[in-house]
Amino acid sequence: MRSTGQKANKARTAQIALLGATMTLTACSGALRSTPPCPSDPPQRAQVLVAQVEQVPPEVFDLAGIDAYLQMQTEQMGFVGLSVGIMRRGEVVFAKGYGQRSLEPAAPVDELTQFAMASNTKQFTCVSALLLEQEGKLALTDTVATHYPELTRAADIRLLDLLQHTSGYPDFYPLDFVVSPMAKAAQTEDLVRQYASLPLDFEPRSRWSYSNTGYLIVGRVIERLSDQSFADFMQTRIFDALGMSDSMVGAVSPSPSAATGYVSFALGDPEPAVREGPGWLHAAGGLWSTPRDMLRWDLALMDGELLEPRSWALMTTPATLSDGRVTTYGCGIGISRVHGEQVLSHGGAIDGFLSRNTMIPRTRSALVVATNGYFVDPGPLIEDLLGLLIEAEQTQLGAPVIDGPPATQVAVELLREMQAGTIDRSRLSDEFSLFMSEARLQQAAARLAALGEPVAVELEHAGERGGMESASVRLVFAGEVVVTARLFRAPDGTIHQFILQR
Repeated sequence: MRSTGQKANKARTAQIALLGATMTLTACSGALRSTPPCPSDPPQRAQVLVAQVEQVPPEVFDLAGIDAYLQMQTEQMGFVGLSVGIMRRGEVVFAKGYGQRSLEPAAPVDELTQFAMASNTKQFTCVSALLLEQEGKLALTDTVATHYPELTRAADIRLLDLLQHTSGYPDFYPLDFVVSPMAKAAQTEDLVRQYASLPLDFEPRSRWSYSNTGYLIVGRVIERLSDQSFADFMQTRIFDALGMSDSMVGAVSPSPSAATGYVSFALGDPEPAVREGPGWLHAAGGLWSTPRDMLRWDLALMDGELLEPRSWALMTTPATLSDGRVTTYGCGIGISRVHGEQVLSHGGAIDGFLSRNTMIPRTRSALVVATNGYFVDPGPLIEDLLGLLIEAEQTQLGAPVIDGPPATQVAVELLREMQAGTIDRSRLSDEFSLFMSEARLQQAAARLAALGEPVAVELEHAGERGGMESASVRLVFAGEVVVTARLFRAPDGTIHQFILQR
């Protein structure tokens, strides 16, 4: 990704890409280029260059400039409709729609227009499973055989493998258009038994290969254990809890005011997309939402409103394959670094709709983009906005960019090590390792172990001191016990201080 300064100095010539065929429910690359490719990422779809336009993104993060830029993008790139939401430091600073949610009858997009979020559903499915794990109703290390013993190699595949796309089950939706059976209603249970009874594409955990089939299985497990439909579970446990009043799962179209999806065949005019029938998308891609609601979701994840720290760490840790290779995909979310920042991101693509949800945990910032045209690539637009957002936050905070996880995650990791009376000294500076003597560590272990696992973790402040990141992390334990961690890290991630205070 180029810096915003480079963009301002030279207008970028952008491609208007009309896809003769549409993208699959993919996570990392494809048309949405702001996230690096995942291992074994699906092949890039052919794109046809039909026009070139000069696009000049704003030089700095300026809401008026961003608004004008998005209006220009909508008109010049040929988006049918576009909706964008931006969060900075936990506050929604921008939410606006452009273009048309429907061409016939003509109706504009506004910030309440619902879009099909497609594979962004997967992060919700992962969190739903983790909520049940926190309640002791399942473990992601459970094998599929615990719930579906009759499926192929069920005893060798874990629920986590399904969520990390390492199971080997064939993908039921690999093509770029809705095949005729998919246009008809189906029972998700029947689809699970049909596609997960086929031979595996590869040995479990030996490869990463995007497969929607695994998410149908997990969705059905959630339904069985919660005694609710997946849509009802999401409504009661997530949407209602977070005030996501414009979100729902399951309908082909949730309301008359929702966006209509459009496709273009062989460079033709936009035409309404053929939609997937009920039962097919389910926990793999059945979410409808708005950027503003998605930002509520992002903040809840980053602030630990739903997940315990251990669950969040699992969700945001890349899968490791059996040969030791590390992927760029966690549990329903892609993981990358952009301008030095850890970025969590997922794309969504079903017939007629493209979307991407992007979080920057260190700064509690997020970007959500949704479109209802399958034939215009929003990737460059996302790249521009993400670059502006990251640069603005790094300038605002004044803290150096650290090669490593966010301060909140490191604080929890160090706390756990100290509770166990062990610490990974390879992460510590020489002086701090000397300060953290074995005697001091063992004395602290019993005191800290009594606190248990933190129920909430929050970044209170991040700044610069002595060329290092100086971060204050608030750890909340049962009984409303609050401990503040003072963490100092060098840009290379070396820990120079970790002090706990009441």
